[in-house]
Amino acid sequence: MKNDRIKKMERKMQARHISMIAIGGCIGTGLFMASGAVVSKAGSYGAVLTYALIGVIIYFLMASIGELATFLSRLRFVWSLCNAFY
Repeated sequence: MKNDRIKKMERKMQARHISMIAIGGCIGTGLFMASGAVVSKAGSYGAVLTYALIGVIIYFLMASIGELATFLSRLRFVWSLCNAFY
């Protein structure tokens, strides 16, 4: 009975999954290296202030995209918003 509950592990990763993992690793490394350069130029307080400011800007950007997606509910995907106003 115990062996029935154990499922076999299957290899179902496709090439696009591996590509996304690789891209994510490159982006993460780039952000880590770039943040070191920012801290060395702006100092620790400047880096924290800059990241906080960018975080606030991105928050408002995502909120506005959500408002547009709610207002224009006939468009099913976010990239349809780009096509609607292009």
